[in-house]
Amino acid sequence: MVELKLIIADHDLGYINAMTKYLSSWGKRKFHMVSFTNPVLLKEYLTTKQGDILLISPDWIEDDMALSSVQVAVLLNDSDRLPGALSNYPSINKYQPGDVLGKQLIRIFSEHSDDEMIVTHTPSSTSLIGIYSPAGGVGKTTLAVTMARLLAKCQIPTLLLSLEDLASYGAMLQDDLSYHFSDILYFVKQKHKNLMLKVEGLKSIDEPTGLHYFSPVSCYQDMQEVTIEEWVRFITYIKEHSGYERIVLDFDSSLGHRNIKLLGMCEQLMVLANEQPVSIYKVKKMYQHFDKMGMTMLREKASLVVNDNTGCQGEEGLAMDDFPIAGHLPYDDTLNTMRDQHINLEGILASSLKEYLGLTSGERDAN
Repeated sequence: MVELKLIIADHDLGYINAMTKYLSSWGKRKFHMVSFTNPVLLKEYLTTKQGDILLISPDWIEDDMALSSVQVAVLLNDSDRLPGALSNYPSINKYQPGDVLGKQLIRIFSEHSDDEMIVTHTPSSTSLIGIYSPAGGVGKTTLAVTMARLLAKCQIPTLLLSLEDLASYGAMLQDDLSYHFSDILYFVKQKHKNLMLKVEGLKSIDEPTGLHYFSPVSCYQDMQEVTIEEWVRFITYIKEHSGYERIVLDFDSSLGHRNIKLLGMCEQLMVLANEQPVSIYKVKKMYQHFDKMGMTMLREKASLVVNDNTGCQGEEGLAMDDFPIAGHLPYDDTLNTMRDQHINLEGILASSLKEYLGLTSGERDAN
């Protein structure tokens, strides 16, 4: 994970102590911090030391200050107006939640820094888990969100990515309306050199579990404008640079070139069906398509899981011919009464999924 050297300069010692304490424990360590409450000592420091970000009170800025020793100087503003001479500096509101301030610092740095920040990470330690069904209405997104939250709750660094044009996971996770997945996709298309910092600055965090995700796109066309090559490059980049151990991909129900390509990238693939005739029919046709097109790898990789999201409990009559069923997930009526948008991770569905994944609450996945 990237660690930026942050220099904080302000007269308010209480504020500095509170902010440095918060940012030091904010998620994985992102900042190495040095603080000053004396402008003379700061000026001396900048003549011999360097930093990535200088977060400084506007009234500390002086013409002879060695600001070239930092990549980005950001004004810590506590008023609505700044002197015209300081209008060229990026600024942030001094009094706001620590996580918001931290994200803004990362975004500003990624936009103004001349250097590309590379994260050291072993891509083999990241596993892509695909959740797919050729049929709609089988509970695919509910399963993807539940799985991702369970993994994160078990202290496995996890990112949830939706490939749906109109994603529904916003109904299950807090939707941050300030930033969207559209913002990430824009930088993907621009081949932005500091994409990983953009991810760090734009992601949302499910506070109860620590799951990372992005708010759904602001316009469905943003998803459609990303090419297959750009999707592959983005997901490969995240695998190589993010430090996540699991990336859960929530696919839409199409079986076009993009999905086939990305399904093939997954180390694990869960294919969902329920007891409805249309669902069974479409899953059978999917397997037949894999056989006809010689997609042996996808055929062997796919684990068929029956999700009783309708409460029919008709698995005795479920006929899937020679397609083995890897598991059954029971109907959970508490999903109809979700509170605070969160799926109950102690409910029967979550418990069954946890058993299927081999997870124990509070422990890491051994595989």
